Amino acid sequence: MGGTRCTVCDHPQRKAIDLALTASSERSVAKQHGLSPAAIHRHKTTHLRPSLARVAASREDVSANGVIDRMVELQTRTLALLDAAEKNSKPVEVARIIRECRENELALARLTGLLREGSTTINDNRVQIAAMANVSEEDLRTLAAGFRREALPC
Repeated sequence: MGGTRCTVCDHPQRKAIDLALTASSERSVAKQHGLSPAAIHRHKTTHLRPSLARVAASREDVSANGVIDRMVELQTRTLALLDAAEKNSKPVEVARIIRECRENELALARLTGLLREGSTTINDNRVQIAAMANVSEEDLRTLAAGFRREALPC
């Protein structure tokens, strides 16, 4: 009992489609060759030669959406670390993680176009103020001393 034949395998430009899948998105390949994205996806996952499939997979790892997704995941994990540091009342660690969160946000803003190239900072001190709201004066002095030890000589 035979199933429906793959429209991509039967396509006169199959070789070009297979090669295009290593350099372009499934959606753009489908549009370029007048095929449905679903047909392209099925072909890619079931019929694309293993060597070409590896190239296509590695290309997807560096796609813009892949990078943004990994940055979002990294920021989620960093925020979880921030929560843990705040619960454990470790102000020096809280400050370091806040700086990392800020760097993650800057990277995401650049990746998504919210921050123009050449700009270096997004100022929203509300997050830092909220994080430091329950820090005692003694903890702040410890924090400041830690920064002085880490400071580079001019």
